[in-house]
Amino acid sequence: YITVPKTGVIAEMVANPGERVKKGDVILRYDVKETKEELEAAKKEQDSLKQSSNNQIMIANYQLEQKKLAIADLKKEQKMEASENVKASSKEEEQQDTSADENGQEGQDAPVAYAKEIALLNVQIKGIENDIAYQKENYTSQNQIYQEQIDGLQKEINESEIKAPANGYVMAYISGESQG
Repeated sequence: YITVPKTGVIAEMVANPGERVKKGDVILRYDVKETKEELEAAKKEQDSLKQSSNNQIMIANYQLEQKKLAIADLKKEQKMEASENVKASSKEEEQQDTSADENGQEGQDAPVAYAKEIALLNVQIKGIENDIAYQKENYTSQNQIYQEQIDGLQKEINESEIKAPANGYVMAYISGESQG
């Protein structure tokens, strides 16, 4: 006797009553058409999730690189301006021109402005890095859910064939539901 592990619609009886079977021969198959459709849908959703996540991460990485380039440009600009200020300062000393700024305040404001702008960009970079980490973590958890669903459906498909547990003859198929 074979006890079938699940109920469902039988798609095909491969071995008929009275036929000889060997251990491992398929004797019947369940209908798994809907399960296969669910599996394909889950795989498409998983692929869509992956593509969407990759696109979001790619955009965030682009933004991250733009911010880093902006910082590099600001630092370069700051160095150039500082160099020009040194040259201008030495010319001023030669000319004894005090009309520009007697306290030297103007020369000190530029480095502060650059520092503030660079600090702001660094905060934005940290935010983008956090977004990327969140995207990766979110993708991993959602992908795991899809993978578990896919694995379960694939297992159901794999178990849709009932095989002979030993060499022998198929006596009969008995169908019925237990009442309880």
